[in-house]
Amino acid sequence: MSQPTTSIYFSSATPAAPSGKQNVVFQSDGGTPQQKVSAYDPPMVGDTGSGGTSGNVPAPAAGDAIEGKFLKADGTWSAPTFINSTHDEPLTDGNGNFIFAGGDIIVLTGVPN
Repeated sequence: MSQPTTSIYFSSATPAAPSGKQNVVFQSDGGTPQQKVSAYDPPMVGDTGSGGTSGNVPAPAAGDAIEGKFLKADGTWSAPTFINSTHDEPLTDGNGNFIFAGGDIIVLTGVPN
């Protein structure tokens, strides 16, 4: 008895992926009589103002962790930026108490020096 023949079709578009997800992408070498088929998960596309798409995120470069880099919504790795500010008046009264705008003083008690 012969085995029935069944055709299989790979598609990255049909059926559609659930909302916010992407289908796996298939590719073929087009060889005959046998084709080699591979699949990959598409990369994440970062937000540029109209939203991005889910997928694999780009790998961080060597040293990114030590620099404290994080993955931004636009799909790039970035180190946090810190803002230095200067004050025209001292932040403490010299006794370890904090002075706020308007002259309010917060006294800390029970805190070791």
